Amino acid sequence: YSIEVKNLKATPIELTLLDQIPISQNGDIVIETKNISNAKKEDRTGILEWRLNLKSKDKKVIDFKFKVKHNKTKNVII
Repeated sequence: YSIEVKNLKATPIELTLLDQIPISQNGDIVIETKNISNAKKEDRTGILEWRLNLKSKDKKVIDFKFKVKHNKTKNVII
């Protein structure tokens, strides 16, 4: 996943960006975090938090990846 944020103000801003990776309730389904771009991760909830400082007209792209492992006979919806 990719998230792009941009400061359209004339002054710098501080921004807290939140997103979430899935949490498995089934022991047969494993979620592996691959890349979370230096986010703080809450293991219990899967919440990712980035604290950003953006100058005027500055933009930042945040990428994060995860992998879902399960038996191929299971039907999994994310």
